[in-house]
Parts: sequence; structure tokens; C-alpha cells
Amino acid sequence: MAVSRFSLGRVFEGPRAGRKKPYGREVGMKTRLLAPIAAGFVLAAMAQAQTTTIDTFETKQFVIADLTPGVTNSCCVVAPAAIGGERDLCVRHAGGAVATLVGDVGYVFTNTASLSCGLGVEACLHLVYDGLDNSRDINCTGLNGLDVTEGGTRNAFQLSTTSDLGANVAITVYQDATHYSVAMVTVAADPTFTFSEVTFGFADFMPAGPEGGADFTRVGALVFELCNGPGGADISMKNLVTTYDPRFGDGSPGYWQNHPDAWPVDELTLGAVTYSKEELLALLAQPANGDASVILAYQLVAAKLNVARGRNPIPAIQDAIAAADSLLASFPGSLPFAVGKKDPRRAAMVAIASQLAAFNTPPY
Repeated sequence: MAVSRFSLGRVFEGPRAGRKKPYGREVGMKTRLLAPIAAGFVLAAMAQAQTTTIDTFETKQFVIADLTPGVTNSCCVVAPAAIGGERDLCVRHAGGAVATLVGDVGYVFTNTASLSCGLGVEACLHLVYDGLDNSRDINCTGLNGLDVTEGGTRNAFQLSTTSDLGANVAITVYQDATHYSVAMVTVAADPTFTFSEVTFGFADFMPAGPEGGADFTRVGALVFELCNGPGGADISMKNLVTTYDPRFGDGSPGYWQNHPDAWPVDELTLGAVTYSKEELLALLAQPANGDASVILAYQLVAAKLNVARGRNPIPAIQDAIAAADSLLASFPGSLPFAVGKKDPRRAAMVAIASQLAAFNTPPY
């Protein structure tokens, strides 16, 4: 089964059932910079910031890409301060003009990965972390089941980006060739090239593998893609770490019930009725006793608080929240509505509650 990487069809296809997936035509740009390194992987922890380094970008790298659209050039370099001990840099001339295209680490900006496109050039830069293999092909199990959550003490990727014309940064987390998850964020255009910090919560990744998403406690490879800007867009990335961000922590109904001081708002609208924080806490504290309206309300309250705290729901969750509100608005008065087994709306309420529960509780 071919899966479009990051759902960006013009870029690369995801790995099939095999262990590795080539990026495309080899053009002889690959090189290996030899340096002593112990086998395994290196994780440099920064205790004060409670982050763990994925790559310091101290080891420099440089690729001049082919002028022909559709061709990928690459360079594999031993990088002792990078996760897995090696960084594979791949630059693809995706389309547009025939002009200069360069990918580098540490040359345009210090300790930074950059994609520099000539006028009108459309391109992508990929950083692949899959262990010591001296190959741009993705070894989907090369990191040997790495726990990027570090026992639950990390719950997000964090990085800083900039782009003159705007672009996207996407991350793919592989457990193996058939289990992987993706997340993507838009980088706003900024001709001054001022870096902005971006955080991807593990809980906001979407399953994309043919057999499901990745287990973030058993990671086999990481791929970061800088791509999809307009012709001529330059984009850079630095400060690549994992971290703990409370926005992506436990967001279950029980968490919100037991942590009233963490609430980002003092009222919520459920259905057609606005409830105070005190009323919502009372609702979360009462037993459902089979009432589907309460079961749904538990998860809807948690979902809305998670969004207010900074979670970014995918369209399917946005639709589920809207559907939950519509169902609750079909009843007169305030919760609870005593929706028992004979009510035709019960099945939909329980199904939506289950969908929201998956959003509220981190999957890693």
C-alpha cells in the first residue's frame, strides 16, 4: 500500500511493507563524512529546559541539487550529536523553474538546516534520522524502538522555523514500515527571516500507516520535511528537541475534574446552553448511570477545554465537537437529559463520545 508522505502527493511516497523505501532516482551526490562514533544513538538532555535534543545541527552538511525537476540529491553524514548518530539530508527539486537549489546544515545559518531555492524553484528538504546506515533510504526500524516520550516525561516535538515566502514543516514518526504517524504545521511568510518556535504535541499526530499509527515509545525512525512553499521559498529550521508541554498532557475528563486551577476558561457552551465552571465541575463529578448525554458531556467538556488550552484538533475532531453540540442542542433545558437505551440518539452520542475520548487522551 503506497501512502503519500504527509499527505503531500507531489513529494514522496511512504514506505511499503519493506524495511526501507528509496526516495527516488540516485544521482551520485551521496557522501559520507567519516568520524568515530559509538554504536547506537545519542540523546543529549538539557535538564534546565526539560528538553532532549534530536539534533544540535553542529555537524555541517551541504547538497547542491540537480536542476532537473523530480530528481533527489542526498548526503549522509555521521552526526554524533544527532539522534541515531547519523543525519541523512535529502533535497528534491519538485518542480517550477530550472534554477539553483541548495540544502545545507550550518552554512546559511549557524546550527540550522536550510533549504535555499532559486527564483521560481519548488523544492523539499528532508532530514532523516534512522540510525547508522549510510543510506538515504528510510530504515523504518533503525532507531531500535526508541522511547521518545522518555517514560512519559516528553510529549511534544519543538523546533524553530522561518521562511521568507511561507512553507510547511511536517514530521513523520515511524514505528516500522506499516505503522507511522504524521503531523504538519504551516510556517507563515516572514521576509525578515525571524525564527518562530513551533510545538507538535505527540497527541496531535494522525495515524497514517496502512496498519495504524506509530507507538511513540517504540520509534524506529524520524523524518522532518521542509516543503510546499511557493516557488522560490527559502525555509530554515533549528533547535530541534523533544519537550514536555502541558497543552499536550493528560486532557481527560478526570484530569479537568481534578485540576480546576488548570482550566483556561470559566464557562463553556454545550449544545445551546452556556454552563459556568462550577456547573461543569458538578457535571463531571456526577455518575453517568448509563445516561448517554452525560457520557457525551464528559468528553465534550474535556475536548473544549483541551482546545482552549492550545490543542489543535484535526477536521474530524472539529466535526465531532460540532455534532456533539448539535445533538445536545436538540434537547430542551440543561444537562443531564436522561438518554437511555431506547432513545434513538443514544448510539450517535456514545460513538461521538468515543471519538472525542481518543482526542482527549494522548495515544502514546
